[in-house]
Amino acid sequence: CRCTRNFYNFKTMSLEIILIIAIFLVSYFLILRNFEFSLYVLLGLSILLHKELFSIYQWNLMGIRVFMLALLCVGVTKTYLWFFKDVSWSGRKKKLDWSRAKELFSSPYLVLLSSLWVIRGVSIIFTKNLQASLLLFGFFTTVVFLSFLMWYFLKGKSEKIFKYIKAYIFIVFGLTIFGYFQYYLYSQTGVIIGALWNVPGNVARVGATFWDVNHYGALLAGLLPILGVLILTEGPFKNKALY
Repeated sequence: CRCTRNFYNFKTMSLEIILIIAIFLVSYFLILRNFEFSLYVLLGLSILLHKELFSIYQWNLMGIRVFMLALLCVGVTKTYLWFFKDVSWSGRKKKLDWSRAKELFSSPYLVLLSSLWVIRGVSIIFTKNLQASLLLFGFFTTVVFLSFLMWYFLKGKSEKIFKYIKAYIFIVFGLTIFGYFQYYLYSQTGVIIGALWNVPGNVARVGATFWDVNHYGALLAGLLPILGVLILTEGPFKNKALY
């Protein structure tokens, strides 16, 4: 029985490692080939944060984090290609394109973000928990690269940015429907799925697919005012009614 259980655990771990590699490769090439579409995938993955449901291979490793790692690698690739022209992957001859560097660092937003990244990196020398600080800095690094890529691909394209906001509103609407289902299931059967905090003597708190119910509340608090603006400003009445 022990040998069977060990074999099953090994097989499960192997499949999860293969899944992680597959998610990384698919994410990398998707981001590299079609960054704008990959942002929709990122929005979808960003709500799958329940650690017991969506962790792969080990605690805290979820699809969204594998995707962000792939995005970081794409950011490194894009940065390399952006600063160098006439690059041969097999050759050593490179020419630094300073005009592109000047364009990059003429943006106050990117300069401030880069400065914050440097300061946070240097401040690690004062940490009393090196592992936690490195993991947090690694996460922040992926966010910095995401910001650089979004600036590069979406600069001056406000209509596309607005499309992502609208798409996220519909994603969160689906999440909210799931939240009602969570509460109904718990109230009728006592079964808890996803993130639902059954507070004794009080109404249960719904967290949908997040790990922390407060994160779901913060997400709603951030999007509901935007939704209200869309209800007021969208053109035809059918669009207002939709929102």
